Amino acid sequence: LDGIVDYDARRRDIDLETSRLNAIEKISSLMHWIDNISANRPLLLEVSYGYDQPVPTQLNTDLYREFAYNLEHCVHHMALIKIGFRQLKKHDQLSTHFGVASSTTRHQQSTKA
Repeated sequence: LDGIVDYDARRRDIDLETSRLNAIEKISSLMHWIDNISANRPLLLEVSYGYDQPVPTQLNTDLYREFAYNLEHCVHHMALIKIGFRQLKKHDQLSTHFGVASSTTRHQQSTKA
């Protein structure tokens, strides 16, 4: 990491997006990298929210906050996957909590009590 996170400028890799084996290898490599992180570190998040914003804005963040963001973003993608499984009539193959934020699950459980 160079200290700057810019999700818009991330490297796209069509092979990673289309090859299950390459995706599994990349996930394994990332898990190893995460397992070996010794401490949180400050980062800058570089964002451009408008089409006409020529100069990106930089915001203070840190590695652990970006991990939390990515975890929440994964839940969003899992929810989309769940929609596809429902269309295929295969949603019974997924956990009832798949694609649901943990805060939503906790809220649902608390209202049942």
